[in-house]
Amino acid sequence: MACVDPTLLSGTPVDMVMPAKLMKLGEGDKWEDLYHNLHTPFFAMPGMVTVKCVYDAHGGYLAVAMNLQDPGDQRPADMPGDLIVRGHLVYSWGLHLIDLNLVLGNLVDFVGAYDRAHQ
Repeated sequence: MACVDPTLLSGTPVDMVMPAKLMKLGEGDKWEDLYHNLHTPFFAMPGMVTVKCVYDAHGGYLAVAMNLQDPGDQRPADMPGDLIVRGHLVYSWGLHLIDLNLVLGNLVDFVGAYDRAHQ
C-alpha cells in the first residue's frame, strides 16, 4: 500500500468538500441540520480535519483526525463516511466512502497550480 498526502501536493491545509445530499453523512442532528439548510450541491468544511501518511503494521495509509478543539465549534463532531452493513461498522473500509471528498478542495488547488505552471 502507498500513501500520498494531498496537502503536500497542493501546499494547502485539508479542504474537505462534501456533497449536500448523501444517504447518511454522519450520526446526529448537526449533519442533518447542516445539509437540509444548503442550497448548493456541495459545501466546504475547511480546517475540519488534518491528514498525515502513516506507515505501520497495517501498511501505508492516510490517517485522518478531526480538528474540533473549540467548545463553541458548531460543526458536527463526528466523521462521516463509515460503511455500515446490517448495523455493524465495517472497519476495513476506513473512510473510503468519502475519501475523495476529504481532499477534493486540495485536488482542485493542485490541478490549478499545475495548470498555471504549465501554460
